[in-house]
Amino acid sequence: MKRSETLAAHRAIVIVAAAAIAFAHGETTADTEKEKTPISPTEGLLPFSVADTNGGLSLHDDMYMLPATWSRDYEGNESEVVFQLSAKLRVAKTNLFFGYTQVAFWQAYNGSESRPFRETNYNPRVFYRITFSENAIPEWVVDFGVDHQSNGQDQPDSRSWNRAYATMYYQKPRHLLSLRLWYRFDEDVCPIGDDGLEEEWCRDDSGYDDNPWITDYMGYSEVEYRYRWLHRRRPKDIHVIARGNLATGKGGVGLDYSHSAGSKDLHWFAKAWHGYGESLADHDRSITRLGLGILFRRTYQD
Repeated sequence: MKRSETLAAHRAIVIVAAAAIAFAHGETTADTEKEKTPISPTEGLLPFSVADTNGGLSLHDDMYMLPATWSRDYEGNESEVVFQLSAKLRVAKTNLFFGYTQVAFWQAYNGSESRPFRETNYNPRVFYRITFSENAIPEWVVDFGVDHQSNGQDQPDSRSWNRAYATMYYQKPRHLLSLRLWYRFDEDVCPIGDDGLEEEWCRDDSGYDDNPWITDYMGYSEVEYRYRWLHRRRPKDIHVIARGNLATGKGGVGLDYSHSAGSKDLHWFAKAWHGYGESLADHDRSITRLGLGILFRRTYQD
């Protein structure tokens, strides 16, 4: 190879090497600048959206599985599996919906008693959702409906009630506040005998109220608050719920925390409850429970 050709080859190698270094440096600098660029507090955050009028089946209440829970306040094994299923169906193209929620308390680790379902609560409902235009008050949504809640058991273990209710929601991208008020439909109550107890002849009659004092413990209202934020680009939620009867001083409070597991439809989930009304069977007993598991999808998200 001639000297001139050798020098030309060396120059070409130097130019290519310099270009590669410059390109790599540029990419690194761009990545560094990108990392330094602050993200918006709501970037990548799914906003709360109660004004859901999508057709077909959609989520109603949270759906979760708690394979590990602990409470020392009920009979049987201290650890139960608790899970909740829920969906709603829009009727035609109206804002009328059928909703359904089911929560089960399964003593899956209680092998000595054949791993029974200690309690299952069924909650069908019909409601009409009112949304407001952007030019009015878009942050507000109101539901009006009726619902039935039952544990599906025969007397004397049957527990059920029927209600008319209204729920008002106030929503922002990171906050959701709701107030639910209800009226319980009256049912016939067993007569009280001279001994101060219900007459024995009607105790096993399904035509009589099987939990006449449920509102003493569950009250007539329920307040919920949800807060959502991002940490290291992953959404997290805190959910607080409280209900009760101010006149009797009885009620319950719950605290949920969820953390994205890398998908908008899968979240690590922790749940705590203290007070009355965790289930219909325990409406008149104060229960404390802690649970860990998976939330399949959060309520009120796009």
